[in-house]
Amino acid sequence: MDRKEHWQVSRLHAQIVQGTFSEEDVFALLMLLREYSAKDSPVRECADFIAHREKDRGQIFEYLVRTKNVLDNLGKVSTVLEIKPVFSMPEMKSCLESCLAQFSLAALTDLVVNGLLVCIISLLQDVRLVRRDGVPIGVLEVAISKTEVVLLGKVRLDSKPVNVVFPVFVAKNDFMDIPEASVPIAPQGVSWASCENGKMSLIQKTAG
Repeated sequence: MDRKEHWQVSRLHAQIVQGTFSEEDVFALLMLLREYSAKDSPVRECADFIAHREKDRGQIFEYLVRTKNVLDNLGKVSTVLEIKPVFSMPEMKSCLESCLAQFSLAALTDLVVNGLLVCIISLLQDVRLVRRDGVPIGVLEVAISKTEVVLLGKVRLDSKPVNVVFPVFVAKNDFMDIPEASVPIAPQGVSWASCENGKMSLIQKTAG
């Protein structure tokens, strides 16, 4: 790494540790750490998806395709459907720690990593998953419940004309008061995640 790159990562790290950052800062950090993360790691996967908002490969893409195929063939093929986040918060924390160690920077706390994950979930809003032949697979959506901020994979089944959703990433909601509901609430506008003096927020902005 060169001096400029090290300075940029160090500055963003200090800002994040101090508890004042936005999803734009997280975007910049992921882009800088991209080359210092292993292939198929959480940091590399998220950076790739954020940089290219229409994807035809990667672990998130494969997860949506695999889950859609199983749901399309329920009752026809004997198989086990495992629906769980592609990466857990501890996996994201471990990957970030490995990347930051290469810059001789301290690991981030669980609370800070959860805030970064909220920002990543917001950044991935509306990313489309499309096969290489142009056939759409699904889209990523943000949803919020009383206890969680969730990135949902939304696919339309071929076997029946319905949309199904399932979690891709999950972060703790320990900063927003959301009423109890049977399903997470999806914002109608563009989501925007930020942290000010250690307090996270996830609001809606008007597109355009």
